[in-house]
Amino acid sequence: MLAAVHSTADARDTLQQAVKEDPKLDAAHQRLCELIEKTKDENATLAAYSAWAAAGARSPLPYNKVGEIHERRGNDKAALEAYSKSLEVEWNQPQIIEAKSRLMLRMRK
Repeated sequence: MLAAVHSTADARDTLQQAVKEDPKLDAAHQRLCELIEKTKDENATLAAYSAWAAAGARSPLPYNKVGEIHERRGNDKAALEAYSKSLEVEWNQPQIIEAKSRLMLRMRK
């Protein structure tokens, strides 16, 4: 068990260094976010996905995750912004289109 903890910590450190050196490494960002998400620390997860999004992610995944967290927290404006950015990256996402519509309706009330 200790070896697994050690290797996960090492992997996280290595991935953090990789994305620091080259913020455009989507695969490294994704794996780092997955490792952090497994910790169940929502603040750390939000920070990791937000960092990936800020680096100009070419995948809709970080924007979707940021949107989901903000929506769960009741921060509709931030969720809507994240979902909108996600749809700029990949327009064909029915679930995200639905989430965006739901938020827009809720914000009008």
